Amino acid sequence: MRLNLPFFTALIAGSIFTTSTIHSAPGDQQRSSIEKIKIEKIISDLGKDMAEKCPISAPNNTNAFDACRNALYNDSPMRQLLSAHTLWGRISPKPDARLKDYGTTQLAPEVLAGMYLPMFMFTGQSKVEFNEIEGLYKAELGVAFRNQMAPGEYPYPFWHEENKWSQYQDAKTIVLWVNPETTKIVSGQFTPKGSMDAVLKSEKVEHKFNGSWTWTDADGNQQPKLALFDGVFSASNPFMSKLDSTYKEFAMSLREGQCMSCHVPNNPDKMKKLVLMQTPRHAAAEIGRIVDDVKRDKMPLTKWGVEEPLPQSVKDVFLTRGENFASAVSSAKDWEKKNNKDFSGGTLK
Repeated sequence: MRLNLPFFTALIAGSIFTTSTIHSAPGDQQRSSIEKIKIEKIISDLGKDMAEKCPISAPNNTNAFDACRNALYNDSPMRQLLSAHTLWGRISPKPDARLKDYGTTQLAPEVLAGMYLPMFMFTGQSKVEFNEIEGLYKAELGVAFRNQMAPGEYPYPFWHEENKWSQYQDAKTIVLWVNPETTKIVSGQFTPKGSMDAVLKSEKVEHKFNGSWTWTDADGNQQPKLALFDGVFSASNPFMSKLDSTYKEFAMSLREGQCMSCHVPNNPDKMKKLVLMQTPRHAAAEIGRIVDDVKRDKMPLTKWGVEEPLPQSVKDVFLTRGENFASAVSSAKDWEKKNNKDFSGGTLK
């Protein structure tokens, strides 16, 4: 790892990371002053909270990463502000692109707040302006990316696509799109562009993708670690074995139903709103919606994007396994709520 040492030393000394907020730009005079002040205050407070929970540190500091991850999994301001299914992805290189045209991944709050956002460190800088075209507030938060961690610490191998991994490593801004009526974040993006200052430079890391979204490391541990239930539920939770067995059975149905040919990170069918199912954590967050869509014959889709019901025998097994997995997830959460005072519905503190 090669850090910009004078800059990094100044960072640790606290001489450069004073929390700052840049308020709304001209051109959004149509918004009421009360509404603007409200959104600006929300984002300013959010930026400060994120900088406190996930401050700038060395990009290989897994202790800082774990502390950030645990803080955001729980009842954090960020998690409270996320909509039920927030869209996540890169900013389009086309200057006139609309949000509706972006290729994005739909993530539940516990997944985005607990698996994706902790990969970033936050400076406390923020900026807010109203976007007339989208009808949403565009908020920018200054960040740096933890690119020096072990491969199993990431939700999946982002290096399956060179450009994606490069943009993650170069990211200096997270853009959050806020609905002015609900004050909920409906979409989030990471980008090396934006008005935020670059705060940390570290040597880029190269990884080779072997075609597998999950793998077993040299010590026999399943990876990626972040996508498993370890740390989400306590070891004494009596439903852990049921979670494991029901997910394995459900994963078989995902393959039999050809779900894994579409709902994987490289998005073979180029869906505009991708739903991921390739790991236990991703599947657990989406299980209710998955079961409902299959019941209503909304999945799977043909290669032309047409809804095509599963054969009845395959569908029956799929739903049985899916409902068993959903029941195990619910039971594990209920047990933690009753027996573990540190559990807040997402993970352990």
